[in-house]
Amino acid sequence: MADDLRFPERFLWGAATSAHQVEGGNTLSESFSRHPKAFDRLYCKMVAAGEVGGVLDVILQRLADFNVDTAMMQKKPGWKTSSSI
Repeated sequence: MADDLRFPERFLWGAATSAHQVEGGNTLSESFSRHPKAFDRLYCKMVAAGEVGGVLDVILQRLADFNVDTAMMQKKPGWKTSSSI
């Protein structure tokens, strides 16, 4: 079911450039925050909390699960986003 889900183009660009920034010494949350069209503020703050708390792997998995769940719900008939309510 989740096999047909794809990342938005801006996400791929943000992730690719963030990888370069992390290699240069920035934290992942700092790198993500430089790409607000790909990673919103909540996403960046959750990643920062995971970095500080030493549970980044757990946070990233939860964010991934949330994104998959949201994408699958949007495909269901009658699903409304906050902007359409």
